[in-house]
Amino acid sequence: MFYQQMSIKLFIISLIIIGNVIGDRLPQAPYPIPSQGLNSSQNKPIIVYSFDDTDSILVSSTLAGVSAKQRPMIFRYSGDQGRYDVEALVMYFNVSISTANNVNDLFSFVFSNEPNAFPTQYIFCSNSSDINQRNAAVSLSTAQSVPTIILTSQYLSIANKYNLINAGNITSNDTPVTIFHQQLDLHQGQSPWSRRIALLTLNINPIDYAIFANAFMFYADPVTDPLSPESKLMKIVFDTLEPMSAVLGWIIGNPPREYVFVTEASTRGSYVHCADSSINLSGLSGFSIDSFTQISLTSLVKVKQIENKVLSALQPEQQQEHAEQQQKKDSTSTTAATAAAAVHTVAVLWSDGDNIGSFDQSFFVKVWQSPARGIYPMGWTMAPVEAELNPAALKRFYDTATPNDEFVGGPSGFGYTYPDVQLDLKVFANMTATQLLKLNMVTLNSIQANPINTVAYPANFSNEFLKYDNVQGVFIYDYFSYNIMGGKVVSGVNGKPVIGARLWLCELESDYDCTTSCGPGCQSMPTVVKRLKELPKDPSSLDGYTLVSLNAWENTVEGVNKFFSELGPGFEFVLPSVFVSRVAAVLKNQKEK
Repeated sequence: MFYQQMSIKLFIISLIIIGNVIGDRLPQAPYPIPSQGLNSSQNKPIIVYSFDDTDSILVSSTLAGVSAKQRPMIFRYSGDQGRYDVEALVMYFNVSISTANNVNDLFSFVFSNEPNAFPTQYIFCSNSSDINQRNAAVSLSTAQSVPTIILTSQYLSIANKYNLINAGNITSNDTPVTIFHQQLDLHQGQSPWSRRIALLTLNINPIDYAIFANAFMFYADPVTDPLSPESKLMKIVFDTLEPMSAVLGWIIGNPPREYVFVTEASTRGSYVHCADSSINLSGLSGFSIDSFTQISLTSLVKVKQIENKVLSALQPEQQQEHAEQQQKKDSTSTTAATAAAAVHTVAVLWSDGDNIGSFDQSFFVKVWQSPARGIYPMGWTMAPVEAELNPAALKRFYDTATPNDEFVGGPSGFGYTYPDVQLDLKVFANMTATQLLKLNMVTLNSIQANPINTVAYPANFSNEFLKYDNVQGVFIYDYFSYNIMGGKVVSGVNGKPVIGARLWLCELESDYDCTTSCGPGCQSMPTVVKRLKELPKDPSSLDGYTLVSLNAWENTVEGVNKFFSELGPGFEFVLPSVFVSRVAAVLKNQKEK
């Protein structure tokens, strides 16, 4: 049971009618806004560059961050990364593009187009390839009270040309640790950096956003060395952040690094954005789009609206007759979860929706653009914060979706957090529900920190999300094993379901390869197909429903289509929202019996 792929014509029409785009920031969100306002670069020129040596990227990224404080102007191409985002800016905001041949072209562009956005001083970095020196230079720059870029010896002539003042020098003796304590002493114990955003990364890519947000930037690996100065600094920096702050970056390596990182943020009321490889966030976040519509949900809404309009025109006795007929219809439908059809219902959900920036671009190229997408229903986790940090790229996903594509709020809502240890869960859930409403998402994928000891455990914190009318269900994972719940379901607020994935699919050849690459419980396609065929085909039972988690890195659309086709007859494949509604109907029927 599936729909045919949607024509690309709808995408073209959407680009024609969009016109001027306006938007605003979610009120509680910590992300800064250009002084000229969101969308201030609409119909204006921007400049792109693609030089890739470390010195040039460092200097250019800091200029991009400084100039973005006025309006977005400078964007980097790194292979395909960056190009798709800028294409989206052209589509939706009509920016015009110039290309820089060298770093000096970028400075000339800013100076001639927005002289008020030009930096007034610089930090000298003696070795841009040294992670500690680079991060120290960024943090010293963002501690300044005036716009400050970073220069290396290769580009010191720029300081002379534009009369920039030297505000400090970073050498081999300097690290983010020394800069942090030095600046804290200088400011009488008060942090000079943003109290809402910090960056923890060893990657050069998000430097532009650190500059733009006046954020402290450092790296630590508390798993390798929990007693190192950097590991201790991580706790101190997180303690300086206000509730509902964002930490951008990632700790590279195998578990439990992810667990430690997200837990340290969550227990302090903050959340994480996996953005260590993201580029151009300073510019991309300077745009905004008011609302997003899922084509997979729109048709269902329109049918209901038409039905309600017809019903309202009926006489009272006719309305009663209509209600009785509808009740009979529902009692024989699979949506009402009866045994009318001997099928097993399956929904699939792509993982890693907590990633932003570079994930979107690589995913767009490698997976989303597959001509095979749209043949079968699929759920796609997407970071709700993309509406704040990269709305044009997100809009492009929405506009190229088919009726068989549905977006689900990525873990665990507005940012990656563990709801079961989140210090300010009520506020976080409110932000999440508000953003899901804007994005026309009705389901949420949540990842928890602690092992599930009872089936009821996930409902304790999922109810904070489910109490909002627009959140219809929660798909729950454990951070280490996505299918640890084994398909168990629990009824939350107002009968809304909290659903655990039963199976976790990977296209690698063996179960061993899948477990090694993805995590415990992840299995190969032959094993998952075999297990599904052994399950009951009964839509009136919770055992007749299976949520399959798809690893974003080890699966292809073509492979997932093959998985569907190998299941054969006796299976119905549905979108996440349909899956949730049917499971909710089963829970309701069980309660009434």
